[in-house]
Amino acid sequence: MTKYKGSMIEKRLDGKVIVITGANTGIGKETALDLSRRGARIIMLCRSLEKANVTADKIKQVTKGYVDVQELDLASLKSVRKCAQTLLEKEEKIDILINNAGVMLCPNWKTEDGFDMQFGTNHLGHFLLTELLLPLLRKSVNTGFHPSLHPGVVNTELSRHMKAKWYGKIALKVVIPLVTITPLEGAQTTLYCALEDSIEGHSGRYYSGCKEKKASARALDEKAQKRLWELSEKMVELKA
Repeated sequence: MTKYKGSMIEKRLDGKVIVITGANTGIGKETALDLSRRGARIIMLCRSLEKANVTADKIKQVTKGYVDVQELDLASLKSVRKCAQTLLEKEEKIDILINNAGVMLCPNWKTEDGFDMQFGTNHLGHFLLTELLLPLLRKSVNTGFHPSLHPGVVNTELSRHMKAKWYGKIALKVVIPLVTITPLEGAQTTLYCALEDSIEGHSGRYYSGCKEKKASARALDEKAQKRLWELSEKMVELKA
């Protein structure tokens, strides 16, 4: 991967509305900073308003752009619905939705609705959010452009729960720095997918390292896809 391939794309985003989850730190923060520099209106959806506002202020100081903050706890379907409703009432469209937030290696935690924390946050929360925001996404000229991606192994707060184990502490100090990339480098594939005109319309395709890659066999299993979709609809109560 070219180190800053996504960031090096010359493209303005004046008038575009971009919503990013988990944008107060790591990849999300770097993504918001870059896209704000291009003139986009950034809406940061974060669990901690205090941390998000600090980050938003820092971005605005650099870009002089419009950066808004809204509360979203992906581990609470109630919070997801409230957040989506606010956006539906305030915004005329959303040009790009970047589902960036995530958790990993959590202790045996459950979401507010009783789901496994990692599955509930990373998948179900974003699944419901995206479904509820489709009316705004469909008003954008970018409708149909929905690739998925892997940012790489990035040194972010995602690994914070590893500190609870002795081997995790060793890995964080010795191994992680050797095999990970920085949040700025990790943001490049996200930026590439958001900015590269040549891949517009590549709905459902998989990208890593700013290149299209073949997804795993399980991800390409259409029966499994359908089953997960239907289960997800029931779990978030979109369908009975």
